Amino acid sequence: MNIESLKETFQCPKCKGKHPLITEHAIPRSGPGKIPLPILDRYLFFSCSLCGYTETYNLKIIERAEEKVTKPVAQEVRHRGG
Repeated sequence: MNIESLKETFQCPKCKGKHPLITEHAIPRSGPGKIPLPILDRYLFFSCSLCGYTETYNLKIIERAEEKVTKPVAQEVRHRGG
């Protein structure tokens, strides 16, 4: 899964629209006592341009999935200790 394939295959589950508005947002994590930490979680928002329905994707997970797809198999085996 990568961002381009999400964009190309987007179909709104409510109205079947196929043209998303895509925005990226960084949201700070809150620490003890609700004090914002400098660590930001990054999210991608896909909003249907017809009805406004929005799906949210965690970019950390998407990037991890892209890494697995693009990493050569031999390199992955080496990291597993094989």
